[in-house]
Amino acid sequence: MLTVSLTPESAHARRRAVATATRGAAQRAGATAKPQGAAVRKPTTRKYTTRIDKLTRKRLRYHTLTVPELKKRFRYMVYLPKGGIKPGRRYPMLVLLHGLGEFPHGWITLGRVHEEIDRLVAKGKMPAPIVLLASGKNGYWTNWADGRHPYGDLVVNHYLEDMRRRYPVTDRAELTAVAGCSMGGFGALSLGLRYPETFGFVAALSPTDMEIAVRNQPKRPVYRRLVGPPPFESMVRRINPRHLVERGFGSPRQRFLLVYGALEGPKFGEGTQRVANLMRMRGLRADVMRVEGEGHGWKNAWARSHGWWVQRLAGSWQRALGRR
Repeated sequence: MLTVSLTPESAHARRRAVATATRGAAQRAGATAKPQGAAVRKPTTRKYTTRIDKLTRKRLRYHTLTVPELKKRFRYMVYLPKGGIKPGRRYPMLVLLHGLGEFPHGWITLGRVHEEIDRLVAKGKMPAPIVLLASGKNGYWTNWADGRHPYGDLVVNHYLEDMRRRYPVTDRAELTAVAGCSMGGFGALSLGLRYPETFGFVAALSPTDMEIAVRNQPKRPVYRRLVGPPPFESMVRRINPRHLVERGFGSPRQRFLLVYGALEGPKFGEGTQRVANLMRMRGLRADVMRVEGEGHGWKNAWARSHGWWVQRLAGSWQRALGRR
């Protein structure tokens, strides 16, 4: 029942450093400025997918999953252990769920979570996992009120089945983890609570509290698609992780780690603390990290939390395998 408060390595210092670097770049550009009237080349913008380095790309595999119930195809990624798959070996699996408007590769290109995993594996502190970077579009990883969009079934009924067909991943809950950010944090909590026999470890980064979200933004299209027309209350209670805890979902055998930034809005910050408190009251193991001075997103609270939750995931897997 641990609550951690992480103070960034001086967020103000980081901002001053960025400002200094920007001024320096401007001064250098001014010193070499072209004569007036000269043609100026427009700066090119790159998608952040190009930040995947060559060594990382060699360990990524791309697959397409067709889901008839959703009438959609999903392109997802798999990050393999260094050195590839060893014959006769079963691997722990980490499932990563992206946020609203994001893509699976954000965990690598922005979050750099694979670097923390590789560091721990190299030190012998974590068994090498197979990592699934799932695509859920903007479905919120939950079944919609209209009954025609079962995004809540996507991971367990489709992704996990496809992964176990393609790769030698374990089916032991204590060696299977799910993590998500924002919309994905909502999904990770929902899936973890509903399927304790599948996921033994859950990490939720800034998970959405749907009750607070719908109350504050009742006309936002993405929420209306999930919960349907008013009144919203019954549907919200059916899908919101905090209400799942109230209804007895989850298991004391599981471990839940929750992260939020101190500068985030109520549906993330207040909502995370409320669900964590309720989990503890219900006998679930829930630890919280509050990242001081940081807001919502990869450049803020999420990337700073990897050293906390990934290390605890590593320790959990080591204990499950009888290691120290």
